[in-house]
Amino acid sequence: MEPLDLSKQPPRSPKVELDGVVMLARTIDKLRASLPGGNMGVYKIEGFSQRMLDAIGVSEVQLRDVVAKAETDEDVAKWLRAQTDRAKLEEVSTLIRNRNIDDVTDLEKFKERYPILKKRPDIYHLTDMLEADDAEMFGEQASMYAVIREFKVKPGMMERAIGDFHAQMVPLIQKILGFSSYSVATPNDTELVSVSFFKDKAGADESTRVALDLVKRVFSDIVDGAARIMTGPMVIHEGDPGRQTRYGTLRRFTVKPEQLASVARRVHDGLVPILRSAPGFVAFSGIDCGNGVIVSLGTFETRESADAAAQRGMEWAEVAMRDLPEPELVFHGQFVVRVDNEEALASL
Repeated sequence: MEPLDLSKQPPRSPKVELDGVVMLARTIDKLRASLPGGNMGVYKIEGFSQRMLDAIGVSEVQLRDVVAKAETDEDVAKWLRAQTDRAKLEEVSTLIRNRNIDDVTDLEKFKERYPILKKRPDIYHLTDMLEADDAEMFGEQASMYAVIREFKVKPGMMERAIGDFHAQMVPLIQKILGFSSYSVATPNDTELVSVSFFKDKAGADESTRVALDLVKRVFSDIVDGAARIMTGPMVIHEGDPGRQTRYGTLRRFTVKPEQLASVARRVHDGLVPILRSAPGFVAFSGIDCGNGVIVSLGTFETRESADAAAQRGMEWAEVAMRDLPEPELVFHGQFVVRVDNEEALASL
């Protein structure tokens, strides 16, 4: 693997899973930065990565040697599978996911090490803290942004709409700097929903301008009225958003703005583990669209796994979110268009 320069970009999020293990992809990035020709910047193995290595019984020297010789992440994962107990890896992942502010012995000293906690008192889980710390150091490039557009399609025009979006919208969106992925779903015969992810707010804003212009110029005869647009940073993400998927569930929660941090924590602690353990789970994202609106997107390998997870999610919400308005189901089903920038998603 080639060395990395972590003075120019952060390592991958601690939440990115490699072979089902959180923090592993991030640790590999830091080890690549420690190779000859690399640059660790302000990052170090000591701390979260070292705790992970100690827990699975692998030394920094051992794993660095494997990383140096490996061609891909999968080579590293294969070596780990042969060296460690699978149950131990899962145990460590659960521990890292659940570590939070309450686990810190000297919180004031910890805040000196991670000043982002002074600016973001809403942060509770330490993986969220690491993501926010990366974003603070590197600006918005470490924060993925999403744009959700809901279109009303004129009766009898859906087949053409799907074809036109794929042929004309996708090439324009793909050219935008920071493009990560673009998906289209059709909840029914007259509704079309698109979901775009970008590496920063600038890309998301540019996509909105491009899409509005194209709809006005080209799609006015198939789209009925203006699209409903929601956009914002991804405040929760789990799994592998770059893995190919064709099925998903998108819901919209509307809460009081002051409840946002509490609701996000409930979703992270309660719903995400349920979905993550479901067969066929691919990824889950939570997007803060402002004014108390949170959009959740869960993606799955098959229709059956998406259906089962949706049912389990609603059962959880009936209990854990009973004090809040019932979320609105925007769509549940198959993506008819899915285009990824694999390189961008790999850095998430």
